[in-house]
Amino acid sequence: MARLQFSAVVVLALASSLAAAAETTVSDSYYEDNLLDTIHYQLPQHQWSATAAATTHLNDASMTTQQGGVGTYGYTRTSWSSAVTASYGITDQLTVGIGETYLFGEGTTRTQESTGNVVGYSAKGFSDPTLSVSYRYWGGQTGTHFGNAYINVTPALGTRQLDSTAQIGNDLNASSEIAIGTNLIWVAKNQEFALEPHLQYYTSGSASDATAANSYNINSYNYLAMDAAWRFHFLKNYFVEGVIDFIGPINWSQIYSNRVTPLSISYTTPFYMEPQLVAGWKVKDNFLMVLNFTYVSDQTNFTQSTGGQFTSQELRDDVTLTAHYLF
Repeated sequence: MARLQFSAVVVLALASSLAAAAETTVSDSYYEDNLLDTIHYQLPQHQWSATAAATTHLNDASMTTQQGGVGTYGYTRTSWSSAVTASYGITDQLTVGIGETYLFGEGTTRTQESTGNVVGYSAKGFSDPTLSVSYRYWGGQTGTHFGNAYINVTPALGTRQLDSTAQIGNDLNASSEIAIGTNLIWVAKNQEFALEPHLQYYTSGSASDATAANSYNINSYNYLAMDAAWRFHFLKNYFVEGVIDFIGPINWSQIYSNRVTPLSISYTTPFYMEPQLVAGWKVKDNFLMVLNFTYVSDQTNFTQSTGGQFTSQELRDDVTLTAHYLF
């Protein structure tokens, strides 16, 4: 249903824009203003904003295969989560925010391909909060060129409980996460272009399982990513957008020290791209609705210290509906 809703928003909005193109009176410089539906929107001093989002997987499946074709497992997952964020403009250039996510439930079904044996497990709960700071170092609140620097910090405040057949997992992180980046934005009449290079860093951490031998420690690691976006505005209060995230490569390792023979596993996710389609409707000057469709296709290779090489391939479609409100 979510996929049909997305298609309806885009098709109907585009059809309306073509039918009413002759009646559009937006000036060439209109989207240079500080509007809520622009990529370059910046909270003015003493302005509050709030966002609420709901996300689900339309499809989430992965396959893990041991080299040689043995030990193959298939995984399917369902998930519903919501996220809320509050932001405040300290000055016209400096914004701070805090966000929290609640996982209503993620169900996983694992099938051993050789025997057909099926097991299920689940996770739910709050995430660790994310604290953010953003500073506009290039451009003001209106214009055609903008630059922002930001840092997002998600501290690991609790214990990561792994989901398994013996326990329900939670949505806390195994380690703290820090994202540092910049976004560069250009406005050309009713179009916007943006680039966002950023560094993701994860501290060392740990995750706990009901079976002690499956608990592990994770080493710190980092990787680089780049987001590129193009947004097209039409009928004054509507837009469509295409985004591509360029991610990785990513390398990290986990150590299972509670086993008779300690086990370490080294993981590598090669470079991959993650496309998104976005549709937005500015209901009022202070109220914006955005629908986002994300397609994920990646592969992770991992090697165990005790021998054995594996490949995990994932395909996932996510749909997110977000409401932005200024007050």
